[in-house]
Amino acid sequence: MLKIKQILGEEIAGINDEHLMKLKERVENDHVTWVIGAGVSKSAGVPLWSECLLKMWAQILLLEKEKKEDTKSEFQKALDKLKTSMAEPEEFLEKVNRTMKGDNSIGILSGVNTLEAAEYIQNFMTEILMDNSYYSDKLRDMEYADLVRNALKPDKKPDEIFLKLKNEIIGLLAKYFVQKIYDNKKIEVISYNFDDLLEFALEKEGLNKSDCHIKNPGTKNIIECETGIHIYHPHGTVSVLPTKFSKESEGLVLAEDSYERLERKAYLWENSIQAKALQSTSCIFLGFSGEDYNFRRIIKNMERGKERQQIKHYLFMSIESLVKRMFKNEIDRELLGNKARTEEERKKYLESIGKVEYDKALEKLLNDSRMIYEKMLIIKKLEAQKMYWNSYNIIPIWTTRNELPQMVKKIVSG
Repeated sequence: MLKIKQILGEEIAGINDEHLMKLKERVENDHVTWVIGAGVSKSAGVPLWSECLLKMWAQILLLEKEKKEDTKSEFQKALDKLKTSMAEPEEFLEKVNRTMKGDNSIGILSGVNTLEAAEYIQNFMTEILMDNSYYSDKLRDMEYADLVRNALKPDKKPDEIFLKLKNEIIGLLAKYFVQKIYDNKKIEVISYNFDDLLEFALEKEGLNKSDCHIKNPGTKNIIECETGIHIYHPHGTVSVLPTKFSKESEGLVLAEDSYERLERKAYLWENSIQAKALQSTSCIFLGFSGEDYNFRRIIKNMERGKERQQIKHYLFMSIESLVKRMFKNEIDRELLGNKARTEEERKKYLESIGKVEYDKALEKLLNDSRMIYEKMLIIKKLEAQKMYWNSYNIIPIWTTRNELPQMVKKIVSG
């Protein structure tokens, strides 16, 4: 398992350790808000947003509604022609199934903004339902939520998922939160996730229902209790792993028009809860890339005077994907060696490589003087990220996926 020190060097690893110690002090003083994103659900088999949209897209392909010939659009006529010329439907369905499992080898949504792609799907749902005599925006939102729910469903049994989660971010947080709640403390969490994985882990850790307070778009309850855990889902939720805490929202903030609604109405609780957390507590961002449009809009409009400098926020950023992209061609060459292979053989062999072997090849490259340029580019990018996020009082802490749970353990341990 490669560590930040091996990838970035002792100097940057040392900065990380300093920030972790300061963050631990803030956690011990109970003056933090926990902010979680899709990255923390990945270990349980819940897909990231891009994978979720791909699965939804595959489902939409199978939901075409029947229309009279004279009312069909040119696109529908073209689709009909393709269906009638299908020689091997089994192969077609096999490809659909692969896409529904998150296979992006065709790359149909590559290069498309996720909010725009979500709006494509929402528009298709409207088109499919329009002839329904019971059509309403609420019905469309329900059907849309059903698509999201199906796309997010993990393929493991609940007990298997919890066993997997226990040493991952969600499991570690759930255990820590329950301990704090038993000490009559108040925990505040903002979850940008559509899943209810945290609620599932809290139930498994034995949390009482009366200690779990959830706020979703469309729910009327106002959370005023000064103890327990308060979970805010500004983008809404669907029940992926139903629990006694599960509360599905009336709508989801995923498509472009949903984000525009949040932007137009500044005083919605979905906006104010994020602004309040950033103004009055130190936010800890886990599994969150910082790319969410609404979040970026809020931080860009926050006051950034000297009086705000005391409240620091911490953004854990995994560099694994960046490093793999930078060294991909060299790693492939290192793993494949000089043996002649067809393209298909190359692909199969690389897919069979285990993590240990992959990490050894990467470690060798990181110590190779020929890779100085690539390593300098990585460090320069991280410095640019640091300057960018520091301007919003946000401190980046760089990590790898394997080190992140260890870092979380460090800041929540007694």
